[in-house]
Amino acid sequence: MIAFELTEPAPADLEIPIRPKRSRHLEFLDKPKVLKGQTIGYLRVRGIREGEDSLRVGSAELAVRIKRRSRLDELSNAPPRLLSPVHGSFVWGEFTAAVECFHDPLDPRSPQETVRLLLPGGTSVKAGRVSSDVEGPFHRLLFTVDARTLPAGPGQFILRSSRPDGRLEESDPVQVHVSQVGRVDVEGECENHPVHE
Repeated sequence: MIAFELTEPAPADLEIPIRPKRSRHLEFLDKPKVLKGQTIGYLRVRGIREGEDSLRVGSAELAVRIKRRSRLDELSNAPPRLLSPVHGSFVWGEFTAAVECFHDPLDPRSPQETVRLLLPGGTSVKAGRVSSDVEGPFHRLLFTVDARTLPAGPGQFILRSSRPDGRLEESDPVQVHVSQVGRVDVEGECENHPVHE
């Protein structure tokens, strides 16, 4: 989408002429429009091949460069990533698992609905807290896990996410070791001796 501005509010809904009417690099999805009483209008376009074009909307001219898909597109298609615990961690008691994932702003579902953490033993949990949309499309999800409810020993954490088209994806497993630590009683004395150089 390309925005443009008029010097005065539009007296009625307007369609602004655009030149050239055809482009080798862009597809025009809609004519440039400004709504009555507004000064900002929009031209909807889609890049169809790499290159440069010069567009003229009314009396304004704009140079447009079309590039290949950005790294953001690759990241937006990546599965959710477990930030902690890391591979090889020992976990015990109650702890927090942190996840980073891309959330499509056009998906009406919240990240809490689309991502679940699969735990050793076959159970799964949903996130208790999620970062705000204000922070951008990459969200941080926090899962509270109680290791006392998990089988002791080696296990794995896997993230399962549901895409807007209904596909289910799973992350690579993160290997952890679940410890069942009970109460530890320590007896004895401790003394503090200053060190003199």
